[in-house]
Amino acid sequence: MLDKPPYVVLPVEPRRAYGVSYRTIYDMAALGNPAELAAARSAGASCRMLSDVPLKLVVSDRRTGLLQTGQEVIELGPSSLLDALVRLFELLWQQATSLTPESSGDGPLSAEDHQLLALAAAGLTDQAIARRLGVAQRTVERRMQRILKSLDATTRFQAGLRAGQRGLLI
Repeated sequence: MLDKPPYVVLPVEPRRAYGVSYRTIYDMAALGNPAELAAARSAGASCRMLSDVPLKLVVSDRRTGLLQTGQEVIELGPSSLLDALVRLFELLWQQATSLTPESSGDGPLSAEDHQLLALAAAGLTDQAIARRLGVAQRTVERRMQRILKSLDATTRFQAGLRAGQRGLLI
């Protein structure tokens, strides 16, 4: 599922049924407050966020799709258009940032550090990260300094590279 505002009705997260899995890419604007972010995170590793999700889409079993265009919803059956939209989803999934970074427990970064790095990697400013996490901007700045020190980095870019090289990021 690709999910982005504006919403005509409130979004409903799909229910997990036995043996059924789904993946959702949220537009960052859809996760505007800590409660929305926490709700999205509750789905686990099956959710990611991306800046500027291009459209609203639900695909089921790669055979049926629902595409929202303005106020209309178009149902798609097996077709080259549906195949292209599935491929678009897979490309966006690779680019999107996980909402639930895994902590190895033995690395230098805590789960909160992973979360902060994931939001920074998604391009959010300290102020935006602070709003998303429900903390003060100064708290974000202090945590980022601690991350830089623990990774022996002098810039955020260098910290991201080192965290990626060490397998600390998803």
